[in-house]
Parts: sequence; C-alpha cells; structure tokens
Amino acid sequence: MAKIAASNIALFRHIIDCHEKGVLAVSGGSDSMALLAIFETLVAKEYRKSWHVITVDHGLRAFSRQEAELVKTLALSMGFSAHILEAQQITKSNKSASSRFARYKAIAAYAQINSLSVCITAHHKQDQIETLMMRLFRGSGLDGLLGMGYDNAMFGMTIIRPCLSFSKQELHDIALESKLPIFEDQSNKDLSYDRIKIRETINQLEQHNLDTSKAVRTMNYLRSDADYIHGQVEEWWQENALIFNRDYIKLNRISFNNLHIALKSRILSKALCLLNYGDYPPSLSRLHSLVEEDFALDQKRTLHKSIIYTEKDSLIVAPEAGRRSYQTIEMSLSQKNDLVWDKRYYVKLCQSSTLASYNLFLIHLADYGMKKLICDIKSNDSKGFNASFYINRLYQIPNVARPCLMVIHANLPNGEKMLIVPSIGLDTHQIQPYLICEAIYK
Repeated sequence: MAKIAASNIALFRHIIDCHEKGVLAVSGGSDSMALLAIFETLVAKEYRKSWHVITVDHGLRAFSRQEAELVKTLALSMGFSAHILEAQQITKSNKSASSRFARYKAIAAYAQINSLSVCITAHHKQDQIETLMMRLFRGSGLDGLLGMGYDNAMFGMTIIRPCLSFSKQELHDIALESKLPIFEDQSNKDLSYDRIKIRETINQLEQHNLDTSKAVRTMNYLRSDADYIHGQVEEWWQENALIFNRDYIKLNRISFNNLHIALKSRILSKALCLLNYGDYPPSLSRLHSLVEEDFALDQKRTLHKSIIYTEKDSLIVAPEAGRRSYQTIEMSLSQKNDLVWDKRYYVKLCQSSTLASYNLFLIHLADYGMKKLICDIKSNDSKGFNASFYINRLYQIPNVARPCLMVIHANLPNGEKMLIVPSIGLDTHQIQPYLICEAIYK
C-alpha cells in the first residue's frame, strides 16, 4: 500500500478501536476503494464481518447495478459484510443534492436495522475545497464556509470522514497499489452539475499556479472562530432555554434581545432544528432578517414550519399547526407495536393489556379539538381523578403549542373513553406500564 502518514494510520486505528463495527460507504470510485483497502489492511479478517460495505445504486447509469455487484463481491471476498441499497433522488431540480439526501437516508435506515451507529466515508481534501467554493457562491454564512467536519450527525447516525487530510491523488495511488478495480462515474464529467463546474474551475486555477489547497487552512481558521461562537450559544442555552417534550421551547426573551445577532441567529436555528427533527437548518437570510430587530410583546412570526411568539418575558418556539401533517395513527393493543408519532414521540406497547381487543388512536390536539378534550376530561368520573388539575396543566401550555400536542384515545365498553395526553401527564385508565410514550430528543 502507498505510504500513509503515521498520524492518519493512528486516526483509522482509533476509529476501528472505538467503534468495532459500522458502515463503509463504497461507491466503487478510487476514493472509496482506497478506503476499503485501508480497512482491509488495518482490520483483522476475523473482525471484518462487523464492518458493512454499503453501495447505493441510484439507477441513474446503465452499468451502475453491475458495478455495485462487483463491489459487493469484492468486499465479501475480503471478509466484510456487503450489501447494495437502492435509492432514487427525490427531486429533479437538484439531482446531486437530492441523490445525496436519498443516499444517506437509505444508509441510515440500514444502519438502524443493523444496530450500526457510524458511517465512514472517503471525502478528501479536494472535496473540502469544492464544498467551500460552492457554499461561497451560494451566499453561505460562517457555518457553511467551514466545509465538512470530521464528523457530524445525520438521520440518527454519525458520519465520520477520516480522509479529509488526503489529496485525491493520494487515495487514487492507494487504490492502484492495492490492485483494486476502480469504477469511474461518468457523471463526474457532466458540466450540468454545479460541483463539476466548480471542480473544473479549481483545475484551471491550479494550472495558473494558484494553490487552492490553502483554502483548507482558511476553513480551519474559520472553524476555530465558529467553535468559540457555538460554545457561547451552548452556554446561553443551558441557562436560558427550556425544552418541553418537543412540544415547544421557551427562551428568555429579555436576555435573547440583548445578544449579538451572531448568537441570536444560532440560538433560534438550534430551537427550530430541534422542533423540526434536525434534518436541515432554516434559511440563513430569513433567519437574519427575523432576528435583526428585538422581539416585542405579543409578536408572532413563522419560520421553518414553526411559530415564534413572544409571551411576557419568554420567546415561545412551537410547531406550526398549519404546516404539520395531521394523520391519525391507529395502534392495536393486541400486538406489540412500536412506532414513532410525528417524529416526536416513541410509542411502544410493552406487555399484554386487559384492553387487548381495542385500538388506540394517536392524533394531534388540533384534530381532536380543545373543547372536546376538556369536556372528556371533565366527564371522567373515576375514583380519585382530579379533572381540574389536568385542565389547569393544559392551560399552562402556551396557546401556540397546544394544536400539536399528542392525544391518545380509545372507545371502551359501556361508552367509556380512554384518554392519554403525555404532555400534561393525563392517563384516565392507567394503561401504563402497558404503554411507553417517551419524547424523542436528537
């Protein structure tokens, strides 16, 4: 194998020792084949089965399936687990970004099923430079100009990029010396893609003796500044933010208004991402225009499928009812069903119930109805039940957050109604511990 710096070898060994198992994203190109060669060298054969070589076939090229099969066969011959996943891009407007989104989502689903927490990719130094230039031309802020980090969370798994210090040529040499086949994606020459245009521009700059690799140094400088800012955000968040079961987030409005816009925008972005499951951040331009002025009393604004509302000394951030999908979910008590409701609550039936012949319905309060809920709470006449206690707790939740609360209900014999509202601790028939209902945090 081509000579690899001792520091890079140590990094790979650290990953292998810390995680012991995970996903290797291998497309068949020279970069990912080099990654496969490195893992073959460093992972003892008896432990390779724990590393899953995943190739995602988007079905966009004539021979993509054939290439994926060859990668799978090669990985299996080395002793790795190997699988091919299928994924299609979601939109036609941005094929590259859409395919990448679909690819990671497919890998994350596979990783979850197989209890794998990390995905190793072969992103390298040139990828970093391309990412920086693309984001620069798209008007990204500081965080966008940091490029790709060594690791980051996505769809519940951790993406690790140990090859960021490698040049593309170094990885190509490793793949060649290891005598592994290389499948070049012809779309890498297609100038209809923005990234390929940027790549060609970088090549032209280097032909004029302009060393674009120094841009990585700039990203490192920016990253140290960004780390400081994010540290300030986390410090403020710990003292001034309260999360209520993913139903809403309450921020200290007075303290928030006194912050610099750089902190305001990141704090609000953090709140919005938490309520929207962290898949993507809000628009930077809209975010900045929103926080340029102080939030006054009784002011309501919307952004990123959320409502931002001022109430006394608090800034309330809650899911926007009109932008949510109100699909009622039916859950059978006769089966041990596990499900995630609205990406906010994990619901699991953990043992048999005396109510096994009935079904539960999971619904947003906006669909169930506030008046109906209060009426049903008041009509409960079970011994020791304090209706006013739960109604008071319901009214303590800000108006803007109530429509997206979860209500679980079922019609029982003799006209009885079972009612569960986790946000206020209501459980009219004490079905728990038969039912586990927990807020999900990312």
